[in-house]
Amino acid sequence: ALIEIIPQKEPELPDIIGVKEAANLTGYTVNSIYDLVADGKIPHLPKYGRKHLRFSRKVLIKWQMEL
Repeated sequence: ALIEIIPQKEPELPDIIGVKEAANLTGYTVNSIYDLVADGKIPHLPKYGRKHLRFSRKVLIKWQMEL
């Protein structure tokens, strides 16, 4: 009898990420991420509340490919 092997899909990662995830994704330090945001050099979403920065994983990946 043949057994069909069905490849399992990897779970999709959430698109909206925080500063630590953005640092891990880009290779920058958390402090560098804050500096890039302050200088307007990295795309980010409007602040959530008073101090929570959010990023789009897809936009950051595209941004890195364009550097």
